[in-house]
Amino acid sequence: MLDEVSALPILNLEFHDGTYSHGLAEVIGEFVLSRGLISVDEYERWIHDLESLYADGRYFFYSSRFLFRVSKPQGGA
Repeated sequence: MLDEVSALPILNLEFHDGTYSHGLAEVIGEFVLSRGLISVDEYERWIHDLESLYADGRYFFYSSRFLFRVSKPQGGA
């Protein structure tokens, strides 16, 4: 039985070390580079684009995580 759902928003208006979106960009970069899906140059241009958006005051990142609290009904399957 679903007892509760909570949303945990993540909002970054900055892009630099220590922000969630910067760390996520690094993880994504490692993943796609290790599989040869993009070149190092493409990755560096993407990061530069994100840094430029931040420098121009136009950077925006948002994501929601959800927590679900559930319980097993008494006497049920």
